[in-house]
Amino acid sequence: MQDATLAWRVNTGEGTSQIAQESTNQSLLQQLKDSCLYGLARSLHVADQIDYECAWRLSDWNVVNDVIDNPGPDVKQDTVGINELAVESAIVDAQRAISDIFKLTSIESTKCIYQGLCRLRMLQQIEDFGGIHFAKQIDCEPDMLQKWKEQDELPHSEFKLMECILSQRLSILSTASIRAKRKWVVPAVYSTMLLLIHESRLRGYDDCAIRNVALIGREKLPANIQSIVLLEKAQLNWTSGHRLVARELVWEVMNSTEYNNPMVKAVACRLYGEFQAEGHLQEIKSLCVDYFQQAEKCVNFVLEEKRDHKTVPDTIPATHRCFDVDRSYTVQHTVAKYADREFVRLSKFFRSQEWEARKTNLVKMEEEATRLKAEAARATDQRRKDLGRSLHFMHKNLLRDKKAAEEVEQTRWDYLHLALCYYLKYAKQTTIVSDLVIFRIISLWLNNQENKNVRELIEESLLTVPSYKFIAVLPQLTPRVGLDSDVGALVQKVLIRCARDHPHHTLPFVFAQLHAFKDQPDHEYVFFKL
Repeated sequence: MQDATLAWRVNTGEGTSQIAQESTNQSLLQQLKDSCLYGLARSLHVADQIDYECAWRLSDWNVVNDVIDNPGPDVKQDTVGINELAVESAIVDAQRAISDIFKLTSIESTKCIYQGLCRLRMLQQIEDFGGIHFAKQIDCEPDMLQKWKEQDELPHSEFKLMECILSQRLSILSTASIRAKRKWVVPAVYSTMLLLIHESRLRGYDDCAIRNVALIGREKLPANIQSIVLLEKAQLNWTSGHRLVARELVWEVMNSTEYNNPMVKAVACRLYGEFQAEGHLQEIKSLCVDYFQQAEKCVNFVLEEKRDHKTVPDTIPATHRCFDVDRSYTVQHTVAKYADREFVRLSKFFRSQEWEARKTNLVKMEEEATRLKAEAARATDQRRKDLGRSLHFMHKNLLRDKKAAEEVEQTRWDYLHLALCYYLKYAKQTTIVSDLVIFRIISLWLNNQENKNVRELIEESLLTVPSYKFIAVLPQLTPRVGLDSDVGALVQKVLIRCARDHPHHTLPFVFAQLHAFKDQPDHEYVFFKL
């Protein structure tokens, strides 16, 4: 908006030529569109130009009447979408035009055809809705919505194209709501707007998300949908730097009895815990008990009860895209991430000069206590009393400092155990992020082999991780195989699983280790068998 304001100031300056004014008008218009301010962009007067993009995004179908001086009854009928033949003819003409564009498009990169495919899908949406609008098919609304949902779940590379498709769908559905007895339209509008808000926020298009939050905020929303909007709004405020507002919104959703959907509660608990952890406002162990574990329980409840199969009116199902992250137990990764952060922080502290100074001070205090004890043994009675008093206070200080140091070290190991525990839990999920945590698991394990709790946890849980996730870390694991240590024995078990399930990926690394010492004498060569 700052760029748009600058363009407006330049445009209104004295001595500006007509060409420069038109250029700045176009610049201002584009800036408003990029900021998703289509209503304001529509209000700008640009000579001899009709902005069809603003028209369809705002569902302003009167633009056709503005073009024709004396629109006849047939034109008005086509404009409101009643003339079936006119709509079909327009779709065919548009498809033919896109076909002509494809003929002139370079196919060296598939990215060149994405725009055309997006336009074809937008035409397909109009065609699908036309089948319902013109009563070609009866009671086929669920099939159409399911088809659109399946298309939305397909991977897409450019969000701008996806945004055009979803925005056009909202325009279609808002036009469809003029007819009475279309009860399926309102839930479809809510679902589409929530998807658009969620995806635009994740992709970094905050202006688009804010616009749709404002649009959906005008409606009288059911409690379940209102809670989801508040959570999305909280995350937008957090990324914008309004952290206090974000925490208050999430706190409202988390503690209000009006919002009782378990999946919404799971998201709210996770977000509030994250916000507290990011602001270093509460200890991670306490956050885990108060919020993260509650979120995990809510997700377990939803997945175990299979509540998605129940049709509950005025609610967004737990299968909606805005719940994808939480359905895959991202709360487990959240706990592991922040526990790992604290473990790394304490590990750096253990390598700092301050910690070395503490250790040196403890050694000096012990030496001084020994010296005073020896001196007291050969001192006079009065001197012995004075030394005994000094020795007593020194012992108290020494014990206090030792206890504080032991607590810091124990806290460090506790965070390591917590991080590994939740990393191992999350590694069982089938997501891209969960595939990458195996690197951190192996690193924490191999760098802290001396810890007994870590060894027991790894021995108990490592083999429960799907075998395909170890393929990425085979170069780090295979050199450590062997039966002469606990680590080598466990690595051997992992390699056996990988070799059976994925021989083409595993055996090259195994054979490389198998023949690595062939040039050494037999008595120096350790052979292991898989």
